[in-house]
Amino acid sequence: RQAFTFFPESARALSEVDPEMHVTLLSMAEELVGRSAVAAMEFLKSPPAVLGRVGLEEILHWHSEGSSLLDSSSEGGEAYFRMESSRGEEVLDSLSSRVDLSRVSDVLRMYCKALTGTEVAIHSSEALAEKGIGWVGTESPTTEGTAIFLAPWVGEFPRKEDNFSVYKVYSTHQAGHLEFSTFGFNFEREGRIFPNLRRKLETERGRTSQPQSGDGEDQAPAGPLTDMERFFDLFEGRRLASDLFAVVEDSRIDALVEREYAGIRTTYRQRQQVELERRPAVEKLPLLQAFVENLVRASLGGMDRIRWPKPLVPVMQNAVGIIAAVRQPQAIVEDSAEATIRLYQLAREIPNILSELMDQEEWQALDEEMMQVLPMTSDTLGESMDIDFPQVSPMPYESPQPVDFRGDFKPEMVQLLMRLRQERGGEQGPLSPLSPEQLRAMLEKSAEISLSDLAEADLTQSSG
Repeated sequence: RQAFTFFPESARALSEVDPEMHVTLLSMAEELVGRSAVAAMEFLKSPPAVLGRVGLEEILHWHSEGSSLLDSSSEGGEAYFRMESSRGEEVLDSLSSRVDLSRVSDVLRMYCKALTGTEVAIHSSEALAEKGIGWVGTESPTTEGTAIFLAPWVGEFPRKEDNFSVYKVYSTHQAGHLEFSTFGFNFEREGRIFPNLRRKLETERGRTSQPQSGDGEDQAPAGPLTDMERFFDLFEGRRLASDLFAVVEDSRIDALVEREYAGIRTTYRQRQQVELERRPAVEKLPLLQAFVENLVRASLGGMDRIRWPKPLVPVMQNAVGIIAAVRQPQAIVEDSAEATIRLYQLAREIPNILSELMDQEEWQALDEEMMQVLPMTSDTLGESMDIDFPQVSPMPYESPQPVDFRGDFKPEMVQLLMRLRQERGGEQGPLSPLSPEQLRAMLEKSAEISLSDLAEADLTQSSG
């Protein structure tokens, strides 16, 4: 009679796996039923979870180990198939190439501490998504400025060692953002490579450093809450500017990681090659998006994979020269900001028209001479384009396909959270407390987040 209560759950579990496996799984359960009907039914409930980590061949071995345990202990065998025993987990882990974050988080934490010299917590990205503060994905690595968040598990490759290496690269890149001060961007700080165009651009856009008060109780619109917000306010195409900044800053971090962390260099470069193999066909993208896609490839060391219309090659050479500049060891995050301004100046001249409207025979890879790019650090970006583009309406701009190991990059949100933490810690300095209205105004214009991704309660609580 007790077994009947398991039937609906077992049937539901079997419905979640390939029907071709049903006969094999039922036969395996039948082998257990003479010794323990409970063990047999628990086994039939386990395939969705077990097959998420191993194949059918491995589950046969897992079943065999549990069957042997059942011979010596009914209670132990039943717990094994209920997936509540440490022995069952150990066997499953030994059979699986998948690496679970819960089993390696302490190792990764010590690894990141060795890299950065500071204590860095490692958490599942599920925990960050549950906070409702703007991160909604659970697969991409990221940081909110104090900890590193990684996918709950990695099962990309057939070897466990390779999957652990994925975690190492993911955590190294995020640790690089913390170590090399991505989120310490200061609008007023000079870069070390590029002349400062930020103030000039801000003046041209009619912005001032300090908001002005109006008469009576009314006030002029509040100034930016963070330096990142102030920077992105310089651009009419905020999403494009955000994407360009991500490309150059990620490239700066990658260059520093490879230079400073020799032990990860080979694995890191292998991961870059994996990412390059996954990039979309550039000739099929609208022209402006193809420009950004080529910058992503250049930032991954894929100069030989750039494809671009021959009449526009000088523009691409200027752009990859700017990328090369931020990969120099003395570059800081303010140089990435300056590089973004210069790339944006190039990008705004490129219409986002269908690439098929361009002569396809003119698309080419950069030759050896073109790939010998020198860092471009001057304000002179060459002559403006004198190209007769087809007179058609441009396509809406869309962000490039993400680079998996670089993760979910939200510098504007991280700086905002840093300010909120500072206020809660009573170290406000010249800052004034933030109201929900101020937060909402910032988030409405940010390219990093939509308000639907942010829990209303968290918006209010974060500012209170």
